[in-house]
Amino acid sequence: MAFNIIYTIESLIKLIAFGQDYFSDGWNTFDFVIVLAAWLGTIANNIDGLDLGQSTTIIKSFRILRIFKIIKKYKSLRILFYTFIGAIQQLTNVGGLLFLFLFLYSVLGVFMFAGIKQQEVLNEHANFTGFHYALITLFRMATGESWHALMYDCARQRSIVFDCLESQDYYSVKKYGRQECGNPLAAHAYFISFMLIVSFIFLNLFIAIILESFNTSQNEEGLKIT
Repeated sequence: MAFNIIYTIESLIKLIAFGQDYFSDGWNTFDFVIVLAAWLGTIANNIDGLDLGQSTTIIKSFRILRIFKIIKKYKSLRILFYTFIGAIQQLTNVGGLLFLFLFLYSVLGVFMFAGIKQQEVLNEHANFTGFHYALITLFRMATGESWHALMYDCARQRSIVFDCLESQDYYSVKKYGRQECGNPLAAHAYFISFMLIVSFIFLNLFIAIILESFNTSQNEEGLKIT
């Protein structure tokens, strides 16, 4: 409550001093929103019969964002912050394209590997039995987590130590479950192409965008006139 009062007084003094120009500065608008959210949370807690549930906690948690005010004071943090802000639009575009590839590969994964018998790595946690599971599995693969082991499981054919069905139709799936053998050609083409496109190209593209934005932020910070 003491900090709420201090920040409120600060905002009122600035508002009186700057007038309408107060909201032309993004940091002043940020302070005003934080103060307003803090008071709304406090008022909601003290009104009898008003129960907003978790919404009150969420509103009050916005006060933590005040820590971002230190960015305005320190040059190095300010450069990193504006690097992130400047790269958001480009990162959003690349992220949208990345999602399209994840969507495409998820559908292909369900189409090609949904019926394969579960094994050590291809299990209940990582599989292609449905779009939801396939999307989560591909997201994990993009980080490099056991993607080669998943590829081997999806490529494994029938042998002495691995029993599976060479082919399945709708009725055999209903009767025996998902017991299909793997397809080496399809698995190798699918997993290697995914890692080349998503893990290597797209992740490096994210890094390139951030580095370009960082260079731009440094140059703008060194200008005498903005």
